[in-house]
Amino acid sequence: MFKHYFSFLIVALSVLLFFPLVQALAVGPVIINEIMYDLQGTDTDHEWVEIKNISDQAVDLKDWRFYDGSNHLLNEPPQNGGQGSLIIAPGGYAVLADKADVFLADHPGFGGIVIDTVMSLNNTEETVQLIDQSGNSIEKINYQKEMGGNGNGYSLERTGDFSMQFCESNQLGGSPGQANNFDCNILFYADSFVDSDEYAYANDGNCFS
Repeated sequence: MFKHYFSFLIVALSVLLFFPLVQALAVGPVIINEIMYDLQGTDTDHEWVEIKNISDQAVDLKDWRFYDGSNHLLNEPPQNGGQGSLIIAPGGYAVLADKADVFLADHPGFGGIVIDTVMSLNNTEETVQLIDQSGNSIEKINYQKEMGGNGNGYSLERTGDFSMQFCESNQLGGSPGQANNFDCNILFYADSFVDSDEYAYANDGNCFS
C-alpha cells in the first residue's frame, strides 16, 4: 500500500511541477517577435515592432490594436503608406510601424507586410501588447534597456517562437521579415503574458548562462 501511495505522490508532484511549465510555454497565435525601440539618433517616426503568426492558419488583424500605454488601431494597408494586407499567412511576419512610409524608406526593398499604427516606445522600459478584435490581450511583453538595443540601432529579437527570451540583434537595423539573428551575450527574459478568455499565464526571470 505504501508503494502505491508513493507512486501516486510522485505522479502528483510531477503534474504540479510540469503544469506551470506548460503555461509558461503556451503562447497565442501571433507573437511579438522583434522590437526596435531606441534607434541611433532620433526615434521619432522610426520605431517599429515585428509580429509573427506561429499558427497553422491565416490570422486577420482587422480591428486588432497595438498597445504601448494606449490602444492604437492598425491601419489597413495601403493607408498611411502601408503595404500588403492585414492578413498574415501561417508562419508569416508583419511589421507594425509608427510611420509605414518612414519604415519603408529606412528599409528599401522590403517586400513584406507593413502596417501603419501609432507607437511611442520608451527607451528605458515599456510594456507592449497585441489586442484582438474582441479586446483580448493576445500577448504582453515587457522589455528593458538592459536587454540590449539601447540607442545603438539594434533591435531586440525573440530567440524562438515558444521562448520568452529576447536578445540583441546581430544586424544593425534589425532583421524585419527574416529569421531572427541575435547575440545572446546579454541574456534576459522578457515578462510575457498571454491572456485568453480570462486565462492568463506568465513567465519572467533572468538568465545569464
